[in-house]
Amino acid sequence: MSWENYCQAVHQLGFSKVTIVNRETYHPVGHAPRDAVATSYMDGNIRINENQELADNWKSKKRTTFRFYGSKFTIVKRDEADGKWLIGERENGFIVAKAFKSVWFIAFARRKSEKSKLGFNSAQEAFDTINKELWSTVEGEI
Repeated sequence: MSWENYCQAVHQLGFSKVTIVNRETYHPVGHAPRDAVATSYMDGNIRINENQELADNWKSKKRTTFRFYGSKFTIVKRDEADGKWLIGERENGFIVAKAFKSVWFIAFARRKSEKSKLGFNSAQEAFDTINKELWSTVEGEI
């Protein structure tokens, strides 16, 4: 499966953004939409580098937030044993991220609402969906 096919599969699951980043070069190998890439920006007096967010230790309980797509997400669950995945949320949606052998795989989904039936009801539902339908099927391949 090509990186573009992975991005399409994630969109079909109900996610609105997906980014796949090479772990050696930090180069995005797949992303949709076009602007769904790691960026650097200022948050007040703090410089945020989203590539550093990927490189940082995901299993540390001291880490309470994950920043990506220009947004700050509260980490609600993580792989405390190996630091391979995390789940985050903010008012309008959810982020899920997983570190595979060769890539980081990040996806964002909107929170379902009265106005929008697209997305998911919870961060756990978003994670369970992508993990069952895609990530568990490619473990060891990417």
